[in-house]
Amino acid sequence: MAACGVVLAFFLLISIPQARASPCCTIAYLVSPKEAHNLVDSLNRTFVYFNRHHLYPTLLFYDATLLPHLASLKARLTAVLQPAWFQSLMWVEIPWKAPPGIRRQDVMSKFRRWFPNYSLMIEFWFSGILHLNATKSFDYYLRLDTDSMLHSDFPVDPFQLMIRKEY
Repeated sequence: MAACGVVLAFFLLISIPQARASPCCTIAYLVSPKEAHNLVDSLNRTFVYFNRHHLYPTLLFYDATLLPHLASLKARLTAVLQPAWFQSLMWVEIPWKAPPGIRRQDVMSKFRRWFPNYSLMIEFWFSGILHLNATKSFDYYLRLDTDSMLHSDFPVDPFQLMIRKEY
Protein backbone atom coordinates (compact mmCIF):
# COMPACT_ATOMS: atom_id res chain seq x y z
CA MET A 1 0.00 0.00 0.00
CA ALA A 2 1.43 3.42 -0.91
CA ALA A 3 1.36 6.32 1.53
CA CYS A 4 -1.43 8.76 0.86
CA GLY A 5 -2.16 12.22 2.17
CA VAL A 6 -5.16 14.44 2.55
CA VAL A 7 -4.66 18.20 2.71
CA LEU A 8 -6.76 19.81 5.43
CA ALA A 9 -6.35 23.61 5.72
CA PHE A 10 -2.68 24.27 6.56
CA PHE A 11 -1.66 20.79 7.59
CA LEU A 12 -1.28 17.36 6.16
CA LEU A 13 -2.69 14.05 7.31
CA ILE A 14 -0.50 11.14 6.24
CA SER A 15 -1.12 7.42 6.22
CA ILE A 16 2.02 5.46 7.01
CA PRO A 17 1.91 2.06 5.28
CA GLN A 18 1.84 -0.56 8.06
CA ALA A 19 -0.33 -3.49 9.02
CA ARG A 20 -1.73 -3.37 12.55
CA ALA A 21 -4.91 -4.61 14.21
CA SER A 22 -5.63 -1.23 15.83
CA PRO A 23 -4.45 1.96 14.07
CA CYS A 24 -2.37 4.36 16.12
CA CYS A 25 -2.47 8.08 15.45
CA THR A 26 -0.30 11.04 16.41
CA ILE A 27 0.10 14.75 15.84
CA ALA A 28 3.58 15.78 14.64
CA TYR A 29 5.49 19.07 14.72
CA LEU A 30 9.03 19.91 13.63
CA VAL A 31 10.32 22.58 16.01
CA SER A 32 13.20 24.95 15.25
CA PRO A 33 14.53 27.76 17.47
CA LYS A 34 13.17 30.37 15.04
CA GLU A 35 9.67 28.91 15.23
CA ALA A 36 9.55 27.86 18.90
CA HIS A 37 7.69 31.01 19.96
CA ASN A 38 4.71 29.96 17.80
CA LEU A 39 4.64 26.42 19.19
CA VAL A 40 3.06 27.36 22.52
CA ASP A 41 0.01 28.99 20.90
CA SER A 42 -0.28 26.36 18.18
CA LEU A 43 -0.18 23.45 20.65
CA ASN A 44 -2.67 25.11 22.97
CA ARG A 45 -5.11 25.73 20.09
CA THR A 46 -4.61 22.18 18.79
CA PHE A 47 -5.56 20.77 22.19
CA VAL A 48 -8.47 23.17 22.74
CA TYR A 49 -10.05 22.69 19.32
CA PHE A 50 -9.13 19.11 18.48
CA ASN A 51 -7.02 16.99 20.76
CA ARG A 52 -8.91 17.52 24.03
CA HIS A 53 -11.51 15.11 22.67
CA HIS A 54 -8.98 12.39 21.81
CA LEU A 55 -5.67 13.07 23.56
CA TYR A 56 -3.60 11.67 20.72
CA PRO A 57 0.13 11.73 21.49
CA THR A 58 1.97 14.70 20.04
CA LEU A 59 5.48 14.19 18.67
CA LEU A 60 7.72 17.25 18.82
CA PHE A 61 10.72 16.68 16.57
CA TYR A 62 13.78 18.90 16.99
CA ASP A 63 17.50 18.91 16.28
CA ALA A 64 20.50 20.03 18.32
CA THR A 65 19.91 23.69 17.46
CA LEU A 66 16.91 23.69 19.85
CA LEU A 67 18.82 22.25 22.83
CA PRO A 68 19.82 25.65 24.33
CA HIS A 69 16.14 26.69 24.26
CA LEU A 70 14.52 23.39 25.26
CA ALA A 71 14.26 23.94 29.03
CA SER A 72 12.64 27.37 28.69
CA LEU A 73 10.27 26.09 25.98
CA LYS A 74 9.17 23.19 28.18
CA ALA A 75 8.65 25.61 31.09
CA ARG A 76 6.44 27.85 28.92
CA LEU A 77 4.43 24.84 27.75
CA THR A 78 4.03 23.57 31.33
CA ALA A 79 2.60 26.96 32.33
CA VAL A 80 0.10 27.07 29.44
CA LEU A 81 -1.02 23.48 28.80
CA GLN A 82 -3.15 21.36 31.07
CA PRO A 83 -1.08 18.60 32.76
CA ALA A 84 -2.62 15.76 30.72
CA TRP A 85 -1.89 17.67 27.53
CA PHE A 86 1.72 18.32 28.52
CA GLN A 87 2.17 14.64 29.40
CA SER A 88 0.99 13.62 25.91
CA LEU A 89 3.97 15.46 24.37
CA MET A 90 6.83 13.27 23.17
CA TRP A 91 10.11 15.10 22.48
CA VAL A 92 12.20 13.41 19.77
CA GLU A 93 15.67 14.63 18.84
CA ILE A 94 16.53 13.99 15.21
CA PRO A 95 20.13 13.78 14.00
CA TRP A 96 21.12 15.81 10.97
CA LYS A 97 22.95 13.80 8.33
CA ALA A 98 24.00 14.96 4.91
CA PRO A 99 23.29 12.60 2.00
CA PRO A 100 26.24 10.41 0.96
CA GLY A 101 28.86 12.37 -0.97
CA ILE A 102 27.65 15.79 0.20
CA ARG A 103 29.59 17.78 2.75
CA ARG A 104 27.51 20.08 4.95
CA GLN A 105 30.04 22.94 4.72
CA ASP A 106 29.88 22.90 0.90
CA VAL A 107 26.12 23.22 0.90
CA MET A 108 26.13 25.86 3.65
CA SER A 109 28.53 28.08 1.68
CA LYS A 110 26.34 28.03 -1.44
CA PHE A 111 22.85 28.08 0.09
CA ARG A 112 23.37 29.94 3.35
CA ARG A 113 19.94 31.60 3.19
CA TRP A 114 17.87 28.40 2.88
CA PHE A 115 20.09 25.70 4.26
CA PRO A 116 19.99 23.80 6.51
CA ASN A 117 16.58 24.68 7.97
CA TYR A 118 14.38 24.59 4.87
CA SER A 119 16.23 21.74 3.18
CA LEU A 120 16.20 19.64 6.33
CA MET A 121 12.53 20.32 6.91
CA ILE A 122 11.64 19.16 3.39
CA GLU A 123 13.75 16.01 3.71
CA PHE A 124 12.33 15.28 7.15
CA TRP A 125 8.64 15.50 6.20
CA PHE A 126 9.00 13.62 2.90
CA SER A 127 11.27 10.83 4.06
CA GLY A 128 13.01 11.18 7.42
CA ILE A 129 9.90 10.89 9.58
CA LEU A 130 9.08 7.50 8.08
CA HIS A 131 12.39 5.99 9.20
CA LEU A 132 12.47 7.02 12.86
CA ASN A 133 11.86 4.58 15.70
CA ALA A 134 9.52 7.13 17.30
CA THR A 135 7.08 6.85 14.38
CA LYS A 136 7.13 3.10 13.83
CA SER A 137 4.17 2.53 16.19
CA PHE A 138 1.91 4.97 14.32
CA ASP A 139 -0.26 4.36 11.28
CA TYR A 140 -1.28 8.00 10.78
CA TYR A 141 0.13 11.36 11.69
CA LEU A 142 -1.29 14.83 11.47
CA ARG A 143 1.55 17.12 10.41
CA LEU A 144 1.28 20.63 11.80
CA ASP A 145 3.60 23.59 11.44
CA THR A 146 4.34 25.66 14.52
CA ASP A 147 2.43 28.52 12.92
CA SER A 148 -0.67 26.36 12.27
CA MET A 149 -3.45 27.87 14.35
CA LEU A 150 -6.82 26.18 14.75
CA HIS A 151 -9.70 28.58 15.42
CA SER A 152 -12.69 26.29 15.95
CA ASP A 153 -13.59 22.71 16.81
CA PHE A 154 -13.09 20.02 14.21
CA PRO A 155 -16.50 18.69 13.14
CA VAL A 156 -14.98 15.24 12.56
CA ASP A 157 -11.87 13.41 13.71
CA PRO A 158 -9.69 13.17 10.56
CA PHE A 159 -7.91 10.10 11.90
CA GLN A 160 -11.17 8.22 12.41
CA LEU A 161 -12.38 9.36 8.99
CA MET A 162 -9.28 7.93 7.30
CA ILE A 163 -9.57 4.70 9.29
CA ARG A 164 -13.26 4.35 8.42
CA LYS A 165 -12.58 4.98 4.71
CA GLU A 166 -9.56 2.62 4.86
CA TYR A 167 -7.05 5.16 3.58
